[in-house]
Amino acid sequence: VASKLQLNIIISLHLFLRKTNIQGDFHHIPAADNSLDAGFSFEAIEHAPQKVVVYKELFRVLKPGACFADLEWVMTNKYDPNNKRHSELKMGIMKGNGLPDIETVEEVLQAVKVCAYWKTKN
Repeated sequence: VASKLQLNIIISLHLFLRKTNIQGDFHHIPAADNSLDAGFSFEAIEHAPQKVVVYKELFRVLKPGACFADLEWVMTNKYDPNNKRHSELKMGIMKGNGLPDIETVEEVLQAVKVCAYWKTKN
């Protein structure tokens, strides 16, 4: 459940992005380094075969201290692959969204951390 602050951030990003819309391949965002104040992704990054490539590109174009909001399908630590109902729900989400797999929260956060470290070194 999103907090009031999180909802305000998302609404602010939505209003900002309605004015500034960039479309393109998220592996090669058509923007200069450190040029964007904010970014938003809605159920897109989970389709990327290599999330690290996408997150590196995001870190490249976002200004230092910029805000980025991402909504994507992830499996929580409560997911049990041996639980038939859990597996059915996961497969239904994957089929309905055209996903090859759904990563865990930890896997996604690790990809972001790798890219944040990369950003500080470049």
